[in-house]
Amino acid sequence: MNAPVLAEMMHGGGSVEGIIVRFSDLARLAVIGWIAFLLTTAHVLEIAFDEVPCALCLMQRIWFMVAGLIAIGALADGRARRIYPATIVASAIVGGAVAVRQLYLQMNPDAAPSCGLDIDTMIEFRPLAQVLEAMTLGTGSCTEPSPIPFLALVGFMMTAGLAILQWRYRRLLID
Repeated sequence: MNAPVLAEMMHGGGSVEGIIVRFSDLARLAVIGWIAFLLTTAHVLEIAFDEVPCALCLMQRIWFMVAGLIAIGALADGRARRIYPATIVASAIVGGAVAVRQLYLQMNPDAAPSCGLDIDTMIEFRPLAQVLEAMTLGTGSCTEPSPIPFLALVGFMMTAGLAILQWRYRRLLID
């Protein structure tokens, strides 16, 4: 929230604009908190249950991080700009597509590329193009049944929903 709006509201001169900007900030904080929860949960599952993330799982985490960094940038900027929620929604759509790809591979294991090196070994010894291909198309390890891609898809949908909510209240500010 920018300082003039905050000062005006503190002195009893609150306005609808100030309330909407404040709600937009709360929506940004909700996106950041939600993504932090999802990434922490994924990390705990990885450590507690000795779950090694597959290539598509890592790509989903990257897209959650992209959405979170955009929300942090929007909060730091303090202005209600349309680009922030739009790019959060775009990153949630791309991340959701990766989750859908992993669900598809789990239902159709024959469609997955053959099992080769795990993603850690690929990152260490293969060219970046091959690593990105594996992180986009998946590997044989992405076919192991797990509820995580479905939960990630729900997480991406909720992230997009929070960003749309932020955009909606930004629109009220302009109209």
